[in-house]
Amino acid sequence: MSEPKQRARVWFVDVVRLIASFQMINGHTLDVLMVDELRQGTFFHHYTWARGLVSVAFLTVAGLAFHLATLARFDAHKGSKDEVRKRLRRAGILLLLGYFLRFPGAAFGDDPTAAAEAWNLFLQCGVLQCIGVALFVLEVSTILLPKPRHVVYVAATCALLFIGGAPLLHFAPLDGAWRPFTSYLTHAGGSLFPLFPWAGYMFAGCVLGWATLPQGGRTPTRVAVPRLVGALTVTVLIWQGLSALGPLVPEGVHQATKPAFALEKLSAVVAIVLVLAVVCAPIKTLPKLLRILSKETLFVYVFHLWVLFNGVFAIHQTWGRTQPLAVSLCASAAMMALTVGATLVWHHRKAIVEDLRRRAVPTPSR
Repeated sequence: MSEPKQRARVWFVDVVRLIASFQMINGHTLDVLMVDELRQGTFFHHYTWARGLVSVAFLTVAGLAFHLATLARFDAHKGSKDEVRKRLRRAGILLLLGYFLRFPGAAFGDDPTAAAEAWNLFLQCGVLQCIGVALFVLEVSTILLPKPRHVVYVAATCALLFIGGAPLLHFAPLDGAWRPFTSYLTHAGGSLFPLFPWAGYMFAGCVLGWATLPQGGRTPTRVAVPRLVGALTVTVLIWQGLSALGPLVPEGVHQATKPAFALEKLSAVVAIVLVLAVVCAPIKTLPKLLRILSKETLFVYVFHLWVLFNGVFAIHQTWGRTQPLAVSLCASAAMMALTVGATLVWHHRKAIVEDLRRRAVPTPSR
């Protein structure tokens, strides 16, 4: 059977990406600008918890998207050397971009303290490195294993290993020559998204996609929704079971490494996916602008962080944590508008360059 030219899209996955992207821009902008006096109280506590779902959602949906793009069309993907090379190249690009965003410019200055801090930041594991490593594992598993279910078994094992084993690796040694590698294992050295537990969400997302969307993008809503309800039930039961057992982890570990906390966040994300699957069921397509943004989430991530933290704009250094809520919210809206505009330019870059080239080289008159 030949592969269809146009792959069916699962629009609720794109909607999850879009919501997470805008909340990511908003969260990062407010975090950079908002004055410290506002970072307290019950409302801020709940806001912080909800903001923490953004990263979990991105990672989970990345795993779900891997299922849709790869496992749901397993033979076609394995049979295409171009697709395999493109996937492996993307994993490498994610790793390089993760380090690019943390380029240690201050390390080449005269201040040894600033240089040490710059190298420490550079060696930390960010979300792009985390996704890159998980994507590499999933792609290599796809290349080596004969059936998609075997890749799912690997993903399920990795999800259990990375989420369940996170507390045990929190105190992994960080000194010495192994620092660039051990920083991938633990929050202790400052890494925001070490593989333990964060890569576990992407592997769990792959399992979620396989369990709930067995026909990929062509899975009927009447099949997907009950399966999502089942997946939500399972994650909630595991979360509640772990919570009922009480503290099972060493004292002093990072909150994110606690399996019960991880399952709480994963349950919330699965619930959001379920709700959006129902709400988006009637959707035949999204507006073109939203389709572009959902495809360019990597650029959205890199661009808005570059603007916020790049020394050229000096936003972080000059106005960091000094602005009232109203100003911070206005800045957040402006950052969203700027990022959307830049994303459109990036998406159409080839057409724009070609148009500029035609304008620069006048057509000879007859």
